Amino acid sequence: TEKQFLKIQDLCERGQDAIAVVLLDLDFFKKVNDTYGHLAGDECLRVMAEVLTSHFKRDVDLLCRYGGEEFVLILPMCNTLKVEQHLNGFREKLASVVITNPADQVTFSVTVSIGAIIADAAYSSTLEVWLKQADENLYKAKEQGRNCVVCTLVTV
Repeated sequence: TEKQFLKIQDLCERGQDAIAVVLLDLDFFKKVNDTYGHLAGDECLRVMAEVLTSHFKRDVDLLCRYGGEEFVLILPMCNTLKVEQHLNGFREKLASVVITNPADQVTFSVTVSIGAIIADAAYSSTLEVWLKQADENLYKAKEQGRNCVVCTLVTV
């Protein structure tokens, strides 16, 4: 991811484009595993990845799993005015999906908390710097009751 980010960041900096770095965390994922079992947890992650790839369709968008139930989304050349709206659209879409537990066919749904930073590519060439801000925003989203998006627009 770091290498891919460096390529994206370099390309976007040359074109003076913005990048959004997004951290997404499934809400109460441990509770899903504890209540429905690990197969349900796995199904949850599969569904999240599926909805993410269908919602963020551009070839340039980079999506990867980042730890247990967290995902990172890197959106180069993004429209700074529409990113937050698009993230909220994803959040609503995921919440409306009915997930079926493969073990016993019990259905449930999940929500997601999202922290994002949108900045000119010149903001930093280190992914860690971007992720730190996205993580702070993710923490704020959880503090605000989860199932929401906290987005920072940084002007350099």
